Amino acid sequence: MDDKVFITAQEIRDGVNIRWRQDNKYFNERVSFKNYFFILFDDFQDNADLQKYCCKNFEKGSEFFAANGHYIKCYFKDNFNRNYLRKFMENNFGITLYEADINAVKHWLIENQDIDLHQEQLHIGFFDIETDDRKQLQRDLRGNVIANSAILSYALKDKNDNIIYNYNKARDIKNFTQEDLEREEKILIEQMFLHLNTFDLVHAYNGYGFDFTFIKTRAEYHDVGTALLNNFQAADYMIIYKKYIYKSLKSWSLQNVSKDAFKKQIAENKGDMTEVTKIDWKEKTGCKKIFELYSTNKEVLKEYNIQDINLMTMLEKQVKFDELSFVLSELSHTPYITTIWNSHSFDYAMLNKYYQRKLVAPSKPSKEEVEKRKKIHLGGGYTYCFKPGLHSLF
Repeated sequence: MDDKVFITAQEIRDGVNIRWRQDNKYFNERVSFKNYFFILFDDFQDNADLQKYCCKNFEKGSEFFAANGHYIKCYFKDNFNRNYLRKFMENNFGITLYEADINAVKHWLIENQDIDLHQEQLHIGFFDIETDDRKQLQRDLRGNVIANSAILSYALKDKNDNIIYNYNKARDIKNFTQEDLEREEKILIEQMFLHLNTFDLVHAYNGYGFDFTFIKTRAEYHDVGTALLNNFQAADYMIIYKKYIYKSLKSWSLQNVSKDAFKKQIAENKGDMTEVTKIDWKEKTGCKKIFELYSTNKEVLKEYNIQDINLMTMLEKQVKFDELSFVLSELSHTPYITTIWNSHSFDYAMLNKYYQRKLVAPSKPSKEEVEKRKKIHLGGGYTYCFKPGLHSLF
């Protein structure tokens, strides 16, 4: 029997829903797990109103003797009430809560450090989409793309170089209309979701800023259920590459990054660098828009859609950043996706140690507290001397 590989997990009202893969079969495990946070015993003991509130709004509470203090451990009736309870209790009772920022999935992982997640065995895919670019690309305040046009094609590739390519079939209709394009897009998205669900981890270059945001929004536009997007870990390979490469580039486009990564091989004429040195599709075809390419030259559209996933796999085979992330995942006992941000994996690593040493951790500040702190402006420091060196004021 193969190892049981952790794929994803979602918090539910009374526990955690975990997706696993074993023997090439996927299954979901619903684990009963009531989330919790801590109150100092003295705060609880000295406040009758707080005691009444806790008796009414929590499933249960118990004394907890930690290595760093005496607490009441408060278990939620509903895991989704954590943020509401935290905000109400901090604002109305003026008390400090502990581990109140941790959701049920995170607490479950921390309490089950003996379970091997086997992230190094994830089935990995590389993903790219092409979209109708007749409208000007717009972004929201976070910089994420606003999906106001149809998806034209997508490509997926695994580490064994197997490729899946699919396109919007409206172009096969003579004099197709916008209605045709959107009707066929819905079918394309449904097929895409099924293909994505054959992978455990999917990389897309600038995936958080474009691909993953775009497909989710277009699916919602067509009333296609997005639950299947929770069945795999979605990773932005651009963020991963920038994290580990330790250099500054003028442009982080996939083409520019690839030319920089393989400049030695190109200069020495080593290996097949065709995908890296390929001329731009606009220069090759004379088309000015992806939509024009889609409408008139389907083979070149396919070629350039696949080029992006080929470049990602070439990069990963050279730099092996996934292997670094697997090590970090094992050290911090987190899913692969958490290792993308050092602050997230380090947070897990720290909380794991707190749990091992029977310590209760302080809560990270709430969103409201963070916003409040942003409004505090401290005066600048006085510069004594602009000349380099060590100086004495006296």
